Amino acid sequence: MILHLAVALAVLFTSCQLEPSAAQQVVATSFNPPKGKALICVYRPSKPFTGFAGRRVFINKQHVASTDSGSFVAIPVDPGTYTVQAAAMALWDTPEAHKAYPDIILKLRPGQAVFIQQFTGRSTNSGETMMSQTGGAPLPIPMGGGLPPYGARVVDPSTGRAECASLKQVGALALEATVTE
Repeated sequence: MILHLAVALAVLFTSCQLEPSAAQQVVATSFNPPKGKALICVYRPSKPFTGFAGRRVFINKQHVASTDSGSFVAIPVDPGTYTVQAAAMALWDTPEAHKAYPDIILKLRPGQAVFIQQFTGRSTNSGETMMSQTGGAPLPIPMGGGLPPYGARVVDPSTGRAECASLKQVGALALEATVTE
């Protein structure tokens, strides 16, 4: 029974992924934005203990994609200012959630590519987080009822390109025109 439930959940989580369009695949091959655009690339490395469920990506409070372990999404955008939330599994609008999962504010120029890495690790949330070592990889164990220890950070473009090159691309939903200058 438990095996059947695990299989059903795995199918549910993987079936929610969008397939990348041809245009998204071309952009992701080089990780260069189309002419006059910028690129936001969010990725989740394939590492042990990074969770099984998809992690949602929000740009300007719009759900645009979900990543699984070992995947990335590349989203061409118009130049401007964007708020990215890629740390949590949902968009929570509470002071505790904003402290635990701070937004990433990007001011993008034409031709600029930004890479955001999703990770699991030490948390800044209200619960204590205990790290136990398992095969050299930290295993986060949330204690005290706090929020899960997920995060997201901007990484160097050369690091982001190199890490994304071996990951599976997922598609993105269209981003509504909500650019702020």
